[in-house]
Amino acid sequence: MNSIGILEFVPPAANIIASDDTICEYKVVTFYPETEDLFLRYNWSFPGGSPLTSTKEINYIQYFNQGIYPVSLTISNEVGSLTINLSDSIVVNTCVTGIASLVGNENPSVFPNPFVNDIQVKSKLSGSVQYRIWDMYGKLIYSKVESNKETVIINMENFSQGMFILELSNNGFRHTQKIIKQ
Repeated sequence: MNSIGILEFVPPAANIIASDDTICEYKVVTFYPETEDLFLRYNWSFPGGSPLTSTKEINYIQYFNQGIYPVSLTISNEVGSLTINLSDSIVVNTCVTGIASLVGNENPSVFPNPFVNDIQVKSKLSGSVQYRIWDMYGKLIYSKVESNKETVIINMENFSQGMFILELSNNGFRHTQKIIKQ
């Protein structure tokens, strides 16, 4: 017994899905279409993001500056195309905040910056402090908790050159800073 299937093409239909709609500077948002169409071509636009455009189905977009950013997706198949515009899709905030756990309201100091192998972080935070470093793709590459240390040295000798984001957090306090390895 033979069976014959008929494939019917219909105009494209989709929605834009984002992993988050409110983020901090330098964070990454994942975008993808919600659709049942298997034969789509994608043309994304991410003003204010990096990269600015893409033809991939799934995208990892990083936002560096505070603001409200649109997202646009044009999908097409053999029958037609559809453009979806989200004007206020992503809200990017500056997320450096401090509360009473920071003595004297001084931000931590990080030096040297740029650096070659080691960075030194000085802070007046008491108790346990979480130190995290992300690469520019939003991947966590370093995480360590130090307790009651005013100065912490982080060795990044085995990491490639480039820009990273350092975050210190402690009891509701959070400080983020760009660091650059030469």
